[in-house]
Amino acid sequence: MRIDCTFYLDARIYQTEAFRAFVGCLSDFIEAAARNPDDSLASVIHRNDVAARLRRPGAGSPAPRT
Repeated sequence: MRIDCTFYLDARIYQTEAFRAFVGCLSDFIEAAARNPDDSLASVIHRNDVAARLRRPGAGSPAPRT
């Protein structure tokens, strides 16, 4: 089965540092998942420190610019 997925994000409306952190975390997660495609999402998240990074203050989704 093929599933198409598209994601659009306008980086101009987010704080630069928060956006870079978000993209870095997402990139690391995708690389880890690609290296271990048979692992569960939970194991990929925990093994590659993604969960800890998302728990840091200011982590998670990038904050809009004010």
